Amino acid sequence: MWSQSVVNEYYKAAQGGGDTTRWLLGKLQRATTTSTVAGYTTNGSTSIVRRSSFTYQGYGGSCTGAVYGQLCIETVEPDFENASGVDRTLFQRSSYEYDGFGNRIKSTATFYDAAGTLNTRASATTYLTGKRGRSERLRFRRMRSVK
Repeated sequence: MWSQSVVNEYYKAAQGGGDTTRWLLGKLQRATTTSTVAGYTTNGSTSIVRRSSFTYQGYGGSCTGAVYGQLCIETVEPDFENASGVDRTLFQRSSYEYDGFGNRIKSTATFYDAAGTLNTRASATTYLTGKRGRSERLRFRRMRSVK
């Protein structure tokens, strides 16, 4: 028997999450997923818990070029970033930058490798504007190491 439960937490109005003037209501702040398999044990438990957290422009975060409410940072397993004695390879932070039209132009991923070294990779997208002012073509640069 397999089961999964998801608990989502949203920014509250006092945290900027209930802005009815801009119609941005309750942005996702944290998601916790618990998966359970009967008869399967890992680390002494039959359940595996995974967490993610999110910040947005004006909702606990700030990122280049973003308009109010755009995703700035997504973190997988945020509790593992500075933890010791755990497998930090589960941690990953993705941060984003936007152009003046709200297009995502840069994504940066930060993560730990198996040796425990913190790594950063980035990718960029360039949008080319056509004669009528619309994005017609784009160029994509693959993930690369950032020093």
